[in-house]
Amino acid sequence: MIPVPNKKNIWKLSRTQFKGNRQRNVSLIAAVILAGFMLTAVFSLGISYLEAVKERNVKLEGSLYDASVPGPTGKQIAAFKQIPNVKHTGILAGCATITEFDGIAVDTTLAWTDRTGWEQQFKPALAYVEGDYPQKEGELLLSVKALKKMGIDEPQVGMVLPLTYATDQELVQRTFTLSGYYNDYSNRNRGFVSEQFFTKTKAAVTDLDKSRLLLTFHNPLINEADVKKMEAQAGLVSPQVIFADTELLSETRRMLLVLFALILLIIVSSYLLIYNILTISIYKDIRFYGLLRTIGATSRQLRQLVFMQLLKVSVFGIPLGLLAGALLSFGLVPSLLESTSNYELGQSVSFHPLIFLGSGLFTLLTIYISARKPARIAGTFSSIEAARYTNVSNKRAGTSKSKKRLIDMAWQNLFRDKKQAVIVFLSLFIGLTAFLTIFTFLDSNRADRVLDYIMANDMTLVNKTAANDVKKQKFTPELMNRIKKTTGVKKVYELTATEVVVPKQDEVFHAYVKQMYDSGMMFENYEQGLKRMAEKPEEFISVASGIDEAYFDELAASGNLTVNKNDFLAGKTAVLRTTWKTAEALADVSGSDFEVVNGERTQRFRIAAIDASNALPSASYSGFYPEMLISEQAVAKLTDDPLIDSIEIIYDESYDRQLEKQLLALISDDKEIDVESKIARYDAMQESEKQLTVFGVILAGMLALLGIMNYVNVMTTSIMTRQHEFAILQSIGMTGKQLNKLVMLEGAGYGILSLLFVSTGGVAIAYGLFQLNNSDAMPFVIPLLPVAGVFALVLLLCLLVPRVMLRFIGKNSLIDLLSREAGV
Repeated sequence: MIPVPNKKNIWKLSRTQFKGNRQRNVSLIAAVILAGFMLTAVFSLGISYLEAVKERNVKLEGSLYDASVPGPTGKQIAAFKQIPNVKHTGILAGCATITEFDGIAVDTTLAWTDRTGWEQQFKPALAYVEGDYPQKEGELLLSVKALKKMGIDEPQVGMVLPLTYATDQELVQRTFTLSGYYNDYSNRNRGFVSEQFFTKTKAAVTDLDKSRLLLTFHNPLINEADVKKMEAQAGLVSPQVIFADTELLSETRRMLLVLFALILLIIVSSYLLIYNILTISIYKDIRFYGLLRTIGATSRQLRQLVFMQLLKVSVFGIPLGLLAGALLSFGLVPSLLESTSNYELGQSVSFHPLIFLGSGLFTLLTIYISARKPARIAGTFSSIEAARYTNVSNKRAGTSKSKKRLIDMAWQNLFRDKKQAVIVFLSLFIGLTAFLTIFTFLDSNRADRVLDYIMANDMTLVNKTAANDVKKQKFTPELMNRIKKTTGVKKVYELTATEVVVPKQDEVFHAYVKQMYDSGMMFENYEQGLKRMAEKPEEFISVASGIDEAYFDELAASGNLTVNKNDFLAGKTAVLRTTWKTAEALADVSGSDFEVVNGERTQRFRIAAIDASNALPSASYSGFYPEMLISEQAVAKLTDDPLIDSIEIIYDESYDRQLEKQLLALISDDKEIDVESKIARYDAMQESEKQLTVFGVILAGMLALLGIMNYVNVMTTSIMTRQHEFAILQSIGMTGKQLNKLVMLEGAGYGILSLLFVSTGGVAIAYGLFQLNNSDAMPFVIPLLPVAGVFALVLLLCLLVPRVMLRFIGKNSLIDLLSREAGV
């Protein structure tokens, strides 16, 4: 006998009901576990994915710092250390260049960095390090790129390296020991030396051209005003400035907006999941609550009974859900990453107590909100109303058996319960839009897309002898012909180069020359420099680099070259390539004419533009004056034998490994040709690529699953609560086959309309979120294969779920269903 509920026995009644309804409890606990699991896993994996993207970008840079200052003095370094926002100050100072190894020209830059620079700003940005930073004068730490330039594919720590290196004072032959080697994604040809070696070369930290103070901030979100303030505090003098990304603050705001939108999608999807499953369970017990009303239970007591039931469910379900999410995030995912990785990845998934605390509290809050309406219904209905409650609209479906009428009935049924229709469409829309957004971000951050953005060509071949005193024409007509005729090669662009003397041009290059001298880069002062120029003008050269019409068109199409084509190809104009140090000094020379000399040949050019973007092709060596980019025909007028400095090769299909093997075979015996390959960089990024793929696919899949499960829950509730309606339809002549078609048409309607909403509004949302976080102007591309696969799966489920549930309830006979409706 059921006792009359009161303050004393309401808890006992709740416990009795909880024990007596195991099937419902299992369903509810499963729902809560699933919600907690989803929230925990989605948040932890989402944060981990963003951190993995950030880590990959750091490795592409090859360093981890927020700002740099050229040529710092000891006083300036001390001043920066006193600025509150400065967390780390490291020093990077170039001191020498390896020019030759075993007869091979290599041109590898050597630099020294202090302990802070290495431990805090370089080592964390490397993919891996074998060995240690140099401690002795004769030790070197080299990049894999530098070793490959030497022809060393399998380096060993401790191996002996006979090298020739150059400093500002001398050219030295010496044997070094390899203390270690490393790899990152920057593809830099660089090495590190010990402090003793740096001191021996007499290089200076104050060298504006070769030395940097590297700054890491506590808060990297700074603006121009912050930069100016720090420059004043440290006492910087022109041309010293702080080079920092002042756009990071606005980029971070855009990122936070994207994160907020994604979090909102996750929260709404999770809410709908819990709400729908709880609604199914509580509606089943409304008749029980009606029975309690007949024996004197009040509305408040019935609401308390509902919430006590859910409290017990929460005690079991929430911790298990959080545990399941933790096991996925910190167990399965790291194991999967390690199984596909050749290196130790360390902590792969982010952990923060707030993730679990927030997931638990939100799940509990969602349970409470989800139960309020069903609890209110249970407490408000009379005993007779509760006994007859079915949660179905009084509107009945039609009874025609025609195919057209079935379609009309299905269409009417879609919107008969407006709340149900909104929940179904919202569930699928949110889940699929979240999936689409995540997969779009994942696809845009693929290693091949990133490399396509930063590397327009597939392979670059460089003549190593171009920087030597004795230059060799490595790209002979025979070799060029074989490269161009190789199947799969789409385009080949040549960059020719020659040295030219620039006679004293005090009127045109006055500011540039003065800055070069005043900065201490060449002579002690400006007067000594001018004297030397007058005595030895042949020492003050520029490098004239030439491109043909096809190369010009390619650069113009990319937006990197914006000068008049006819004047450029006719040899009338030139583009001066410079760096940040001298860009300001050259700001006023555009439009000026200047003269260059090569032997007995003289040619005049008008300066069409100054380029400091580093996006235009450049020769592998330089001179005192800025490099000139002119037409190939103009170079041919300056010399009878233009040297091909480098060639850029574009494939018909990027990442064509078979073609790359064929091209490498053509130059395999020539150690004086250097190779830079997009495929090689892609292979170096595979560890990060695997990490991003694992995080992104699991995260996107879980978000799509949230929407799909919400649809399944709503349709399950709908089919179960319409049993009496189906029984009536069958009693007046509708066949089982027609009933199956009806519910499948309803499911198809939900699916097709939802996919249409996602294909329009969902794509618009994904595009907007993508562009908010697209500072690099990457193209927006929808990954068609995974999106089409998920769309097909959703449509299939929309068709099958109603059919399966109808078959499940079809086990009850028609008489039983009608009797239940009549209350017999």
